[in-house]
Amino acid sequence: MTGFEFVFSLFALLLGLSVAEVLGGFARAVQKRRKIRIGWLAPLLGLVVVLDVSSYWLVAWAIRDVIPIDYFPMMCGIVICGLYYLVASLVFPHDLDEWPELDAYYFEHKWQVVYGVLGCNALALGAVMTLGLNPLASLHSQIAVALFLASAIALVRVADKRWNIALLVFMALQYPVSSALRMVGA
Repeated sequence: MTGFEFVFSLFALLLGLSVAEVLGGFARAVQKRRKIRIGWLAPLLGLVVVLDVSSYWLVAWAIRDVIPIDYFPMMCGIVICGLYYLVASLVFPHDLDEWPELDAYYFEHKWQVVYGVLGCNALALGAVMTLGLNPLASLHSQIAVALFLASAIALVRVADKRWNIALLVFMALQYPVSSALRMVGA
């Protein structure tokens, strides 16, 4: 086992728990669907969180050869992965009986989730830069980050349900579109 594999096993555990937290919240909501109204907002927000967690996981893997196995990088990873877990735990309420309308829960808590995801991304960008890499070197990366940041800030500020759905779909689509553009060299 390499040093990276040793350290990454902890990150993988925390990131996996984050995904499990979102999926578990959705599963609890589906199980209570006769007593609560699920709506589109919380599930779409959960999708964005899961996609963002997976993108962080992929970035960590891509830069594995330049990550030193030391205390500071380990703590950076724990902070970012821990924040992802916290964010994931806020996507769905733990007591669904208190929130029979998940859209109401979403509007009450979306800012915490969105700012948490932005915090994870900012910390990850900063951590990558401390390794001497420039994650914003390409125009594609600059546009992707700007679009994500703008849509996330708009999501927090917009109160209209339809606009929230549209922004969440737009944010979710950015992950596969960005990946496809990178694969074709755009």
